[in-house]
Amino acid sequence: MPVVSIIVPVYNTEKYLAKCIDSILAQTFNDFECFLIENGSSDTSGAICDGYAAKDSRIKVVHQEGRGVSFARNTALDIASGQWIVFVDSDDWIEPDLLEVAMKTAQEHPADIIQWNYISEGGRQIKKSKQLLAGAFTVSPDKELPGWFAMIWSRMYSKALIDENNIRFDTELFFGEDGLFSVQTLASAKTIWNTDKELYHYVNRTDSIINSMDINAVNNKILAAERIEEYLRQQGKEKLFNKAILQKKRGARDSLLFDLPTPDIKRWRETFPEINCSLISFKDKKLVLYLFLFVHFDFLGLLLINMYKKVRNDL
Repeated sequence: MPVVSIIVPVYNTEKYLAKCIDSILAQTFNDFECFLIENGSSDTSGAICDGYAAKDSRIKVVHQEGRGVSFARNTALDIASGQWIVFVDSDDWIEPDLLEVAMKTAQEHPADIIQWNYISEGGRQIKKSKQLLAGAFTVSPDKELPGWFAMIWSRMYSKALIDENNIRFDTELFFGEDGLFSVQTLASAKTIWNTDKELYHYVNRTDSIINSMDINAVNNKILAAERIEEYLRQQGKEKLFNKAILQKKRGARDSLLFDLPTPDIKRWRETFPEINCSLISFKDKKLVLYLFLFVHFDFLGLLLINMYKKVRNDL
């Protein structure tokens, strides 16, 4: 059986898919299987997947009709035989030594999860995350996790950790499902080991779901934040993610301002009001905007929102 199972949900990414799969097949550690879960694409993504599977037995393709990214990942988790799980998005790509570095780290430092840094690229900018420092973290309900990422592709997970804790993706979520899965796995782990290497390339596409949100996506993002908080409360592990849950709530709420064609200021004020006092601690450039909205200077607030959107779109 392969040591690592790589899971790639695929939907309408024909422009990026070959680079993604090629980067997986170029791994210097080659004892892996790769599941391409094709989700009813309307472009040639399905044919591209089948073409790679015909040439390399490590590639395994599952075609399913529009069940969503959470269902796709769950499908692969149910049939994966590797001791370790790695997630890759089909429009991203990975460094040739990602698996080699991760496996060497796992062999030298027993842990439930191995984490790495990443590079974000797209538009005019390339940014290195540099949030993780090399070393171990022992999980305790009284200690806050450092450098928490919502992105599931920033780590390698023990398959036993996932299965023994009955962790799967919430199929009601299509935006923020990775954050909930990350919280559940990190909170269930005993030891997490970080490598400070940048091993993953996140491609920030202008046509991705993150950059083309409607009210349903915003509602789903808010629902994800609520479910993360509910899970942590049930497990008694809120302290693990104090800052992270505040950021998650803030990001979900801010989508009402910055990700809709017409900002919904009224609902923004009503959503997660418990985080208002903490906003000043973020030392964010949006603090002036928040103050305008808190005192109902909505006209000035809208001007700042539009300025922020313009700057963001120009990047």
